[in-house]
Amino acid sequence: MRNRRIVIISSIVLWVVFILLGSMKVFPVMNDDKVGKTRLLDEIKILNDQSRQYIIEEIVELKEGDFISYHNSAYVGALSASTYWFKVVIDSTVGDEILEIGKPHLSKINMYQINGNGQIINMTHQGRSYPIEQRSIIYPNFTFELLPSLEATTIYFEVTTDTYLQFPITMWKSYHLVNHLIQTNILGGLFYGMMLVMLLYNLTLGISLKDKSYIFYVFFVANYIGLQAVWDGLAYIFLWPGAHTWDLMANPLFILGSTLGLLLFTNSFLQMNQFKKTLKILYYICLAAISLGVFSIIVMSIQTAIYIAMIAVLFTGVYVIYGLISRKLKEDADIIYIVAWEVLIAGNILTLLAGFGILPYNIFTMLAPKIGSITLMVLFSLALASHIKQTEYLRGVADEKSHLLKELQNINKKIIGTMDLNSIVTPLIQSYTSMTGYQKGFVVLNNQENQYEVRIYHPHISDSSLLIEKNCFEHFNGILNGNQVVYIDSKILQYLNLEQWVNHVLIVPLTNYEVSIGAIVLTSNNLIKLNQEVEEMILDYASQVAVNIGNIKLLDEATRSARTDALTGLHNRRYLSELVGAYYHGHRLMLSLTVMMMDIDHFKNINDLYGHQVGDQILKEMAKRWLLVLEDVGEIGRYGGEEFIVFTAGRSFEQSMEIADKLCEVINGEAFIIQSDEVLTLQVTVSIGVAFRTNEKESFEVLFDRADQALYKAKFSGRNQVVEYASLA
Repeated sequence: MRNRRIVIISSIVLWVVFILLGSMKVFPVMNDDKVGKTRLLDEIKILNDQSRQYIIEEIVELKEGDFISYHNSAYVGALSASTYWFKVVIDSTVGDEILEIGKPHLSKINMYQINGNGQIINMTHQGRSYPIEQRSIIYPNFTFELLPSLEATTIYFEVTTDTYLQFPITMWKSYHLVNHLIQTNILGGLFYGMMLVMLLYNLTLGISLKDKSYIFYVFFVANYIGLQAVWDGLAYIFLWPGAHTWDLMANPLFILGSTLGLLLFTNSFLQMNQFKKTLKILYYICLAAISLGVFSIIVMSIQTAIYIAMIAVLFTGVYVIYGLISRKLKEDADIIYIVAWEVLIAGNILTLLAGFGILPYNIFTMLAPKIGSITLMVLFSLALASHIKQTEYLRGVADEKSHLLKELQNINKKIIGTMDLNSIVTPLIQSYTSMTGYQKGFVVLNNQENQYEVRIYHPHISDSSLLIEKNCFEHFNGILNGNQVVYIDSKILQYLNLEQWVNHVLIVPLTNYEVSIGAIVLTSNNLIKLNQEVEEMILDYASQVAVNIGNIKLLDEATRSARTDALTGLHNRRYLSELVGAYYHGHRLMLSLTVMMMDIDHFKNINDLYGHQVGDQILKEMAKRWLLVLEDVGEIGRYGGEEFIVFTAGRSFEQSMEIADKLCEVINGEAFIIQSDEVLTLQVTVSIGVAFRTNEKESFEVLFDRADQALYKAKFSGRNQVVEYASLA
């Protein structure tokens, strides 16, 4: 998730910066003595001679209204076999001016310089279809020298092209043009030099690593360098000088080659085949479009081949984007990969938008593909280094994971099938301290609605547990609801008063089917940061533990429900019978056994007068009071209605009677405060019958019957008293 946020933020910043730079306006006519050039883009006008019916003499006679502004026309970026006439008026010339057309792919450019009388005083023919020797300067762009003229002179250009139309025109002073050419050559040398160095570097790595991803990448870069050389006009000048037809075919061919390289590289590097079936279908559609594009170069027009090539680029772009969306970004190399391609794609998109007139044709939109290409190579080299580093790291992690898996299997055997929480805590904490390097730990479980049950394991003490109120442990509440390993300081332990000198805490949530049941808390004097793979294994293991704990708690709950009275929380009658039988059998030779029967006095009147809800609250409060008296003394259960039974062992007659008196006094000694429609203060009493075993042959049934008779006597004698069976004789 963190990686996705990084990609989103970096992408937004990247596109905002690129769009802002690409949207910078260049003034239509800019005179700068220091630079020595004048841009004429907004001054030039255009006429579309689609049927090629005009000659220069007829063009000169046309009215001004027959031409329209080129910069704002629909012809910018047009892909047509038409002839276009361009017109620009220059105030005066001294013979030192040179016009540069910054588009090396134009097939024919016939320049006509007309004086004020409409006469042709200068005529030059250049273009890709003309011999290179006709150029006044051997340079990818076209240059035209102007003759001196003291009056305004009009320049006409007759242009035909086999690619999309662009006509960036600049007027230079000859000296400054020479400086510009030197700077351009230096920048071009740096660009292609860096590209070739990075190409050879990645090729060497690809061969040494025997990884086809890098071979596909090198194939893409080689085609892209060729495409850049074609677009820059360098290929026509230096690689295949004068080969006009091949230069036309090279443009769509290198576009398709670059697209194929990108497709193969992305499919291999990002392992697209393991994703959705839709991606596979789209992959074969891209291959089909590329194949059709190559075929169209041979049998169709260049314009058609370019259109098909752009369709292949579009499909491949969709494939790459769709694949990136489907991929989980786990490595830093993935982020670098995405940002690198975004820089390249953004640069090319800006240039295309400028070519179609959507964005101004400024220095950034002109150089954006080169900037993107170099950035791509550098970033991908970083991604490659990161990938290699990650590979080495994963090898070490794999060994560590293998060791951990063996340990987990051994520990899992001890835990699975165990149905006692106390038996789980010790091996659980031991395994986690062994896996993580932390020294001690404890388990925190959701016990009741407002409490956590903390089960503690310490190497030098036995297992123990305590209850913590949740409102005193607020720092822990949010962590329990998470699904990741959390590192915090030791402040959390101050609530438990367990570890006063521990500096760092590791918390592993226990989640059973997306429901938090607690957490494993590990402590250490030093911060031990686990790697991501180990954290994932720990969480997976914790999920298994949580399921087992959940099953134990469910079984405990089911067992407790079967044995417990739902209202009071005391033993129910069924379980009480089982418990009494086992208890009596275990103490069958012990004389000091006591059975007590208890009945609430006038309880029916309470229910009739105040309602059963008040009666239920009284029963629950009585149970709490009796449990406090009988703690570690005896067992108590609800026999039915308002009747309860208590039995003790190992107590003398006097001790048993003292317990019975306390059970009576704890009820009548303090009034019951009941929250109903209004606050009720009720005085309640209880009658108790006691039977003490005097003969080892006396069964529990005999004692029970005697205690019941004693209870009847207590009721008959005025209630709110304890009566022992022996006194009835």
